[in-house]
Amino acid sequence: MKSSRLSRLSSVVVVLMLISVVVGACARPPEAGPSPAKSEISEFIVASITDLSGPAADVGKPTGDGMLDACVYTNERGGIAGVPLRVVMMDTRYDPAVAVSWYKKIISEKNLILIQFLQTAAIPLVAPLSVEDKKIIAQSAEPTGTFPPYNKYYFNAIEPLFGDQLRLQLRWWTDNVWKGPGKPKVALLVMDGAVGLSCGNIIVKAWQEVDKEWYDLVTLQWLSPAVVDISTQVLAAKQAKADVILLMHISQGGIALGKELETQNYHPAVLAYVSVMGTPLTKALKDKCVGWYTCVSNRMYEEVDVPIIKEFHDLRAKRYGSDYHKDPIGYMRGVYFQMTYNEVFQRCAAKFGVNNLTADNIKYIFENDMKSYDTKNIGAPVSYSAENHVGIMASKMYTYNTDLTLVGLTDWIEVLPWVTGQNTVEFHKSKPTL
Repeated sequence: MKSSRLSRLSSVVVVLMLISVVVGACARPPEAGPSPAKSEISEFIVASITDLSGPAADVGKPTGDGMLDACVYTNERGGIAGVPLRVVMMDTRYDPAVAVSWYKKIISEKNLILIQFLQTAAIPLVAPLSVEDKKIIAQSAEPTGTFPPYNKYYFNAIEPLFGDQLRLQLRWWTDNVWKGPGKPKVALLVMDGAVGLSCGNIIVKAWQEVDKEWYDLVTLQWLSPAVVDISTQVLAAKQAKADVILLMHISQGGIALGKELETQNYHPAVLAYVSVMGTPLTKALKDKCVGWYTCVSNRMYEEVDVPIIKEFHDLRAKRYGSDYHKDPIGYMRGVYFQMTYNEVFQRCAAKFGVNNLTADNIKYIFENDMKSYDTKNIGAPVSYSAENHVGIMASKMYTYNTDLTLVGLTDWIEVLPWVTGQNTVEFHKSKPTL
């Protein structure tokens, strides 16, 4: 059945953009350690099915940049046991159906060892196919489909659920920053769509069941992914006298929020989970709120005191003529997950041989060998098991000063899920109500 399906697919003309990048020449394997068997493979392919255009392009592009540079970094140090990685990027245009089409097109590539998705909504569609095709799929956004029947070949090395991270931010802010009498009043502004529905459901249902004792959720407002006007939503927060806005959106939402706070002369605190966390968002929110904060599971690109992050600055300067990247969180997200996966591939080659990077062998390494992997301090430690295919359950709090300098506020803090099993497909289908 599989071969006939691939045969039919090969006759379909897919009019989409395909970018194939060979990321660095194959260097000699390190001399230290056991020598693997000579490879019969000229390259390994890592596919990135992501949003290079459309409303989520400001997430997809920097994440893709980080993923690409992580493979360059690995290739410059010998590849995977001497075999270079080649990155193939495909544009979904923020359309899950296009993501599925690209999956069906790339699946026949020889020596394909990983298919990465940005689209949350695409994962339940492709995960059953990956089981049939025996291919590892990964996600560079909020983890989805992490419970049966979707988890056999699905892995995520990015972060806990956004809703759980926002709850962590709010608890930290309430304990460490809030000075007002009583409980703070919170306005939740969340992006419409699969990720936003998951986030909204977690925040609202956790508040209804266990979180009321430490804050009051006074309004819930939905934002379009392509933000144009959020005056109504901000006015609702102002009229509800919210002390803090809890924002989950891609970067346009944060920038639009800053403009609207100034227009309405409204100055709450802002706790944000957005894709762009550096200069653009800081400029947008500067002097327009009483403080803004976020938490992420990877370190920031500005933290050049971390040796490996300095190495990526040097890599970018060498390849692109400048070490600057306008989206430090998106870029480092891509670096973080791809470096973690490259470590899995290295361990798989060492254990099973470089000619045996099969889906089942890679899965074995994820589940049995990746325990508290320190990621060279790029991000929070990573652990997997047969029961848990989401490797990270920790984040740290950051803010920026008004002079745009980064401030790390905490070490890694464990993110406690609201309830086990919360991230089912149903969590992405219905809007919660207060």
